[in-house]
Amino acid sequence: MLAIILCLAMWLPVMMTATPAEAAGNGLIQGKLINGTKNGGTVAQQDVVLKIQQNRVNQNPITSKTDENGFFSFSGLNTGADYSYVVSVIFQKAEYLSDTLIFAANETNKSITLDVWDSTTSDVNMKIELAHTVIVVENNAVSVREYIQFVNTGNTTLLAGDKGETLRFFLPKEARDLALTY
Repeated sequence: MLAIILCLAMWLPVMMTATPAEAAGNGLIQGKLINGTKNGGTVAQQDVVLKIQQNRVNQNPITSKTDENGFFSFSGLNTGADYSYVVSVIFQKAEYLSDTLIFAANETNKSITLDVWDSTTSDVNMKIELAHTVIVVENNAVSVREYIQFVNTGNTTLLAGDKGETLRFFLPKEARDLALTY
């Protein structure tokens, strides 16, 4: 009996340390940041965040930093079908996101390239490609909806205002009972 207890006492710490390593996973997401404004130039020493969801519930993100050639990697990721990942970078006040990454069965490696662009406050390259105004009168009220499709013809990201918004619209002072619809 003493031999069994001693044997368990020796293996218990090993079993306890093995469990977190198994839970961490063997998935790897690696990639490269490319500056589209600089004709494919790399982005060195840039913070990169890996947003993680398990069963569509946000988990704690992981942060990395690009090397001098713009490469980054995240290892030890869970590859289960209930996990999804998005790479996020805030470059010159604009956020850039990758597509959602999900490991397929028996897949352990994902590679991506994420393009970023220098930011500007000049709107010279912004064009309205399509615009619709829809006016509906019903129940003694007027509803006005505008659908506008903008196109950026340049190679920079437009940031307007102090907070770095892409576009900002002002409503008439008389507007009331506003509702956001999709």
